Amino acid sequence: MVNEEVMKKEYPKKLSEQIKYLKENKEYFLGFGKFTEPYEDKVVAQIAKEVSIHSIWKEIHARFKPVKVDTNYYFSVKFMEDNLVVGGCSEYAFLTAAIFRKKGYPAAIIDFLGVESLYDSPSKDRPIMVEHSAVLVYIDGRWYLYDSTDGTFTRFIVPRMLKKGFIPGNIYRDPIEVGIKNRKDKFLKLIDNLKDILLWDISLDILEQDFVRKYFKHLGMKV
Repeated sequence: MVNEEVMKKEYPKKLSEQIKYLKENKEYFLGFGKFTEPYEDKVVAQIAKEVSIHSIWKEIHARFKPVKVDTNYYFSVKFMEDNLVVGGCSEYAFLTAAIFRKKGYPAAIIDFLGVESLYDSPSKDRPIMVEHSAVLVYIDGRWYLYDSTDGTFTRFIVPRMLKKGFIPGNIYRDPIEVGIKNRKDKFLKLIDNLKDILLWDISLDILEQDFVRKYFKHLGMKV
């Protein structure tokens, strides 16, 4: 159960504070929110009951036929269950996090900002901002990154996404907790956190300390 004192506190808005909260209050991410609450005895519960943790993504593909949807607003898990619709990365992440939580694993949504968004001028052929959502899941004493969009599963959160061209920017249990109600809100939150994102001590918080020290030592830098 989540500590009542924890529930009374306002969820942090800055990424570095969110990481600290994630590490200290993993039980909080067993719960659901307005956009991530599943119906009882429906799709989320059924999938969670039938599959192992490593086959969740395959099961989602088997049960949901991905269709093109309007992603100008966020689908809740209830909406997806009722309409059997899965859209973009945010919807995948919502559904996957709900399944992990149903299986008893703390899970958080993590949003990323595309690196090219910081440098390229917007055009009619691509969005002004490029972003991505995935899931952080706590298993056997460690947080892992589970990217529902391509089915990858890794321990090294920051390096994995930097390699893909994304900078981490926001971690939350439910988007409403950080003031996200639509796609525009999501972009604004990522931009607000940009200064916080670019601090390397963020990676020290998320990743294994020994790994980070060895990496920086290899670069000739002190940690």
